[in-house]
Amino acid sequence: GEPIDSVPGTLTMERSGVEDLTLRLTEALNDAIAKRPAEPLAAMAAFLRSHADAPPGEPIDSVAGATLLPEVTSYLEEHRIREELEEMINGLRSNGSSGAASLVGPAADALAAPRRAFRTTAEVRSAFIDFFADKAAHSRWPSSPVVPHDDPTLLFINAGMNQFKPLFLGQCKEGTAMSKLKRAANSQKCIRAGGKHNDLDDVGKDVYHHTFFE
Repeated sequence: GEPIDSVPGTLTMERSGVEDLTLRLTEALNDAIAKRPAEPLAAMAAFLRSHADAPPGEPIDSVAGATLLPEVTSYLEEHRIREELEEMINGLRSNGSSGAASLVGPAADALAAPRRAFRTTAEVRSAFIDFFADKAAHSRWPSSPVVPHDDPTLLFINAGMNQFKPLFLGQCKEGTAMSKLKRAANSQKCIRAGGKHNDLDDVGKDVYHHTFFE
């Protein structure tokens, strides 16, 4: 497909070194799009370093109405390239690098830095629910309290399906949100400390038995 016309995100740093970095990042991004490496950010960092002493090419003119091929869009989204570039640019701003004569070196270092797939448990939870909501038309559903208020058969919620018992048993009041569910996704907080599904005897013996989990 046609090369992308600019780096995702907006470069609004001081003028020193910004135009050169914009061109370099655009070249590196186009190279990654053309080759589709498994690790695009590392590939872009290597490109920046290998072309550090070469003059940047001419800016690519924007084409009105131009769109990326679907597979290119999917590639950019899969690797969160827009978000990673925006984070890198914000990092250059915050650490004072934006006034440097050349930003190519700091940008390459930032792109090559190790990354964790998730930074917080909230990101793990959100990614899980977002997948089913966005890809499979599931309704987002909140976690119920770990102490059930309307189920005398349970001391604690011990499985994600507990709160849906009225739906399975045909006991939902007509017109309620739960009665309309076809598919649902959530991350349910659970406690297993007694009864049929008591995991206490197995806690500490392996890496997957816990008394409290989601």
